[in-house]
Amino acid sequence: MKSSYREFTISTIFFIFIVSARIIPYRLDTKDAMKFALLIFISLLLVQNTKAEVLSVLDILGYGGTDSIQNTVNFTIGNAEPADPIVYSNPLTLQLNASDLGQTLTISPTEDTTFFSNLTNGTSDLIGLEIGSSGYDLPEATFFSSYPAGWNGIDFQGFTIENLSLTINSITFDSGSNPFHNGQWTDYFYNMTLDVNGEVVPEPSSWVMVIIGVGFLGFLVPKCNLETSGNEGERLH
Repeated sequence: MKSSYREFTISTIFFIFIVSARIIPYRLDTKDAMKFALLIFISLLLVQNTKAEVLSVLDILGYGGTDSIQNTVNFTIGNAEPADPIVYSNPLTLQLNASDLGQTLTISPTEDTTFFSNLTNGTSDLIGLEIGSSGYDLPEATFFSSYPAGWNGIDFQGFTIENLSLTINSITFDSGSNPFHNGQWTDYFYNMTLDVNGEVVPEPSSWVMVIIGVGFLGFLVPKCNLETSGNEGERLH
């Protein structure tokens, strides 16, 4: 997976500060000081624009049951084939229990690069989701409850997906209903929120801003070097 825009920006800002450490000890005239201030302003804009955010939200509320006594239930999401029951081509599974209440669990792209790539491939792929034995599958264009500004109406093309985060708002298990009168049954109830976290892929104008910033450095560094060399020459004479 390509480096995110945030990683690129952090590297750029680090470079700017390294050069700044070389420039600041020298005296700058008003014109150069204004250039330097503008450079820092541009770098701050770049940092501000790289904050990851919630791109989409899916509220998951329901219940189910199983003919055994258990205190865990599987959460599964992934690309699916058009079949009943759901057939996954690349499932991602989390095992949940009552101790996960209030926790936020994260699924990262390293766990399945294919699924995350499909989220941004410009195609409305079929996505399946199951909690225990109940679930459904829908095209990506209608799967999530909300979508980010600039969404293309199909999927998250144009965005970089950092991870999926699953917040467990409530989850309970109850083995008291005993519908078959054999003591072998568990009901489970859940309320979860699935967030798609990421950031927009930088526009060409963002790269132009970086190039302009480096250009300002090109104006500043030679001047500082020339002034320093001249001062050293005077001291030698």
